[in-house]
Amino acid sequence: MNTIELRGEKKNILIGDGHPIIVNCNFGTNNQAELGLEIEKIKKLFNNSDTTPNTIMDLSILNGEFPVAEYVRHNYGIPVGIVPVYGMKNNFNSESLIKQIHCQAKNKISFMTMHFTADLDLFDKAVRTRGIPVTSRGGKIILNNTIYHNKKINIYRKNIERIIELALFYGFVISLGTTFRPAGICDACDEVHIEETVRQIELAKFLTSRGCKVIIENVGHIGLDKLEKHCSLLKQADVPIMPLGPVVLDSTIGSDHISASIGAAIMGYFDALNIINVITPSEHLHSKFTYDDVVEGVKAAKIAAQSINYTKFPEYASLEHDIYARRSLRKNCMDNVQDCSRCDTNCPLK
Repeated sequence: MNTIELRGEKKNILIGDGHPIIVNCNFGTNNQAELGLEIEKIKKLFNNSDTTPNTIMDLSILNGEFPVAEYVRHNYGIPVGIVPVYGMKNNFNSESLIKQIHCQAKNKISFMTMHFTADLDLFDKAVRTRGIPVTSRGGKIILNNTIYHNKKINIYRKNIERIIELALFYGFVISLGTTFRPAGICDACDEVHIEETVRQIELAKFLTSRGCKVIIENVGHIGLDKLEKHCSLLKQADVPIMPLGPVVLDSTIGSDHISASIGAAIMGYFDALNIINVITPSEHLHSKFTYDDVVEGVKAAKIAAQSINYTKFPEYASLEHDIYARRSLRKNCMDNVQDCSRCDTNCPLK
C-alpha cells in the first residue's frame, strides 16, 4: 500500500503500510450562531489526550466557508480536511468549484473529499433496487448538480485534470468519497456498492499514476459476513483507506459507536483501514451531537485503533504489557485498589 503524508500546520502524519492507525473526528455546523458551541467542544476534546483526535474534518455548510478547519489548523496544527462542495448551491459550475478547491488548498487544507463516482447510471440503478438509494450528503450535491445542468458526466470527472494540477502543486490529498455506501446492511455489497467500489479503485490507480496522494472512502453499513471479502476488494486500490463506519448492525441505534468500533477493528486487522472515523452514539438519532456524544465516539474509535495497533507495533503493545504487569503486582485492575470487594477473600490475585 502506498504511504502518504497528511500535512498539518505543526504536525504531519504518515498513513499507509507500516504506520499506526489514526483517528479522525468530524465537526461542523450549518448555523453561524452555533459555531461557538462547536469550538467549545473542540477545546474540551483537545484538553485531554484521551479524547484528542489525530485529524479533523470540517463538515460545515456555511456558504463554502470552513471556520472549524481554520480554528483547528491555527490552534492545534494537525491535518484538517473538508468537502469542497459543502455550502455551494446546486447551480455551481466548473469555475466556482475549481475556485473553491484552489482557495482551500491555499488555506493549507490537508485532504479534500471529492465524489468522483456520483454517477447517474449508478443513481438510476440504486433508485430501482434500494429502499434508500443515497445516504451521502456530498454525493447528493454532485448528483443534483449533474441533473441541474443536464449533464451526463459529473463535475468532478469533467474537471479531473484541473484538480490533479492543484493537488500536485499544493500537495493536498484527494479522498475519494463514496456516494452509494450502503445505508443498511441489506444493501451491503449489492451491485451498486460493488460497482462504485470498482470505480473508486480505478480512479485511485489513475490518480496515483499521475502523482497524486489519494485516500479511498467506502463501506457504510455492512455485516460481518461480507466484511472480509469487501476488504479484499478495497485493498486492490493500494492506497490508504478511510471507511465511514463500518456499522455492522442496523439495530444499534443509540450505540452505533460500539457497532462501528467492532467493524473498524476487524477492517484494521484485515489491513483494510488506515483512518478510523469517529461515530457517535447518536449517529442515527439526531444531527446535533453533544460533547458527551463526541467523547464516547472518540473513545470507542481509539479503542478500535489500539486493538489494531497492538497487533502490529511493539510500542503499542507495551501499554498492554504494562497493565498486565500492574495486575501481576496484585493491584486490582487499573485503580490500584488492593482489596477486591467483588471476590472478597477468594480473590485469585492474592
